Amino acid sequence: MADEISPTEAAHVLWYFAPPGRRPGSFTEQLIALINMAGQENRRRLARAYPGYAAAVHMIKTDPRGTQRLTDIAYGRKPEKALPGGTHPSTDELHGAAARAVDDEIDRLRTGDRAAIERRIAAARTDYEQARAAFLGPGGDA
Repeated sequence: MADEISPTEAAHVLWYFAPPGRRPGSFTEQLIALINMAGQENRRRLARAYPGYAAAVHMIKTDPRGTQRLTDIAYGRKPEKALPGGTHPSTDELHGAAARAVDDEIDRLRTGDRAAIERRIAAARTDYEQARAAFLGPGGDA
């Protein structure tokens, strides 16, 4: 579904539901409103003519991370992939996974020399910070 949404369509739908986004022209603004309020059959008809807009409206209304996913599409970032079962990791889950990885690495290296342990910990922290920044996006805060 996300593959059929263009950055422009994502930005327009974001503006309509969760500004800032990018304000569309009056026709597109009314089209988004129409898709939003249409019944199931009429929404299907509109989706045949405007698949990207229909998919974006569906995403923002039904996906708990729809706003973030549309923001990613609008700004050219790869949308986050869902975990098996269709769930998305929470910030706490990411923090916990990173902390466990660091702890595991420390346990594996306890028998090594201190300089090697410190290098591996620094590398693990860097990996964690990069993963966190990718998850939260630019200027994101947990």
